[in-house]
Amino acid sequence: MINDTKPYRKVWKGMIYRCNNPKNHNYRNYGARGITVCDSWLNFKNFYNDMGKKPSSMHSLDRINNDLGYSKENCRWATKKEQERNTRRTVFVEFLGQVKPMAEWVEMCGFKKHTIRDRLRMGWSIPKAILTPYSPKEVKNG
Repeated sequence: MINDTKPYRKVWKGMIYRCNNPKNHNYRNYGARGITVCDSWLNFKNFYNDMGKKPSSMHSLDRINNDLGYSKENCRWATKKEQERNTRRTVFVEFLGQVKPMAEWVEMCGFKKHTIRDRLRMGWSIPKAILTPYSPKEVKNG
């Protein structure tokens, strides 16, 4: 194997250990939840052929659907920001036919971090929470 696959081997091994080794510190969030590695990817060459090279050093392996296992169909190279918005804790908001992580709506609107979340908790409708300009007088609920 070519030397430039060494970082990919580390990613591949980590994926397998998280899913298959109960002694791995991340096993409870992967293997214990039923997250598996597809049979094909138990062979490094198949994993590497399917995933290819990372677009940049800022990318790491990400499962598109966090409830499904590792496979060609469910994995991608993603940035840290993309991964932070793709967790089990991510809250998705649908507005104008688009479903986005709440953090993305906040960013698009130029709001402070928890503005939309706090507005929704106060009983605001989604359109009102997103379309109402931010006021420094808003008091954080809670």
